[in-house]
Amino acid sequence: MNIKNLFFILIILIPLYTFSVTSGETVDEQLKKTGFTALRSVLEESKAKSIRYKSIYPDENIGEKKAQADTIYGNDYVIKDINDADDVFKDKIIKYYPGLQGTTLTGLTGLINTISARTLKKGQYLIGAKYMYSKIVKSSGKDLDFQPGEKADFSSIYINAAMGVSNNFEVGYTLPVHTLDIQDDILFPYTMKESGVGDVALRGKFSFPFGNEKGAAAFGFGIKLPSGNDENLAPAQVTGEPDFEVFGAVSTQFGLINGHVNIGYSFTGNGDDVTKPYTFNDDKFTFNAGLEYSKNDFITIILEINGEDWGAFGDKADLVAGVRAKMGEKIQGVLAFPISMTNEQYYGYDFKLIMGWDYKF
Repeated sequence: MNIKNLFFILIILIPLYTFSVTSGETVDEQLKKTGFTALRSVLEESKAKSIRYKSIYPDENIGEKKAQADTIYGNDYVIKDINDADDVFKDKIIKYYPGLQGTTLTGLTGLINTISARTLKKGQYLIGAKYMYSKIVKSSGKDLDFQPGEKADFSSIYINAAMGVSNNFEVGYTLPVHTLDIQDDILFPYTMKESGVGDVALRGKFSFPFGNEKGAAAFGFGIKLPSGNDENLAPAQVTGEPDFEVFGAVSTQFGLINGHVNIGYSFTGNGDDVTKPYTFNDDKFTFNAGLEYSKNDFITIILEINGEDWGAFGDKADLVAGVRAKMGEKIQGVLAFPISMTNEQYYGYDFKLIMGWDYKF
């Protein structure tokens, strides 16, 4: 790894507010009416840890009991099975999991670029679209001196889809469409106004079954197909060759915060156009680290660092601040601002704008 003089220090002070669902007497009284002694014990333990629960009761009184449980526990959760010999009704407890689940630009679930080690459950789907805009303002680490009439605009639309094949295996798909408008006497190509489909990518991640609500680890792989026109869209990193990638992901939960770390390696195709001032010959190393904070199930705050070392093509690292919010029962929107910390690549930027949505069903 050759990311130069880059130390990732994440210091985030986020107040952790105490979640209060109801008083102890009221909770005990309501639970005693249904006789769920094991469930009451779990709730009392969770209150000490500031965790909210809700319960689904799989019996003939599910409607009445679920309404009662919603009042007690709230609405934020991931599934956690409770196996207790004294639990007559074999309740399924759902534990609060901070963070709204959405697709990354890679198509797999996670933050903006950082992939989560958790997967969609079997039969769950996420589809979405992201719009990204930036101005090319530097080349190989040096600022461009634009003359009147010169510019270098770059935008992309990513169509994403993710599916839970099983409870521990997820596949993702991304289709990018790029638009370039370059008029500059230094950049190569010097003049270009082009739009087209980029390189389609298929990816998968397997979350190891020993994970739980506190932590998870995953292994992933992917292939980027040479579907884009590398003659016209090379500034959008369309290589004209198939690339194979592997990555590892780790996720952990502490309080109302989820943390994620990724390390990836791409075996890139061998570009053979030596007339261009840049090359995609070298393999690519990527590093992502991200945090997400959510006090409820309506909004999630995102902060991440994305690093990339692409050999002769150059290094870069971005700091990303973003937010993901519910826009309906199944729709959520995302807004993010990647800010360049360092960029030695041929096409460099100071910041980007990313916005989009996801639909879960």
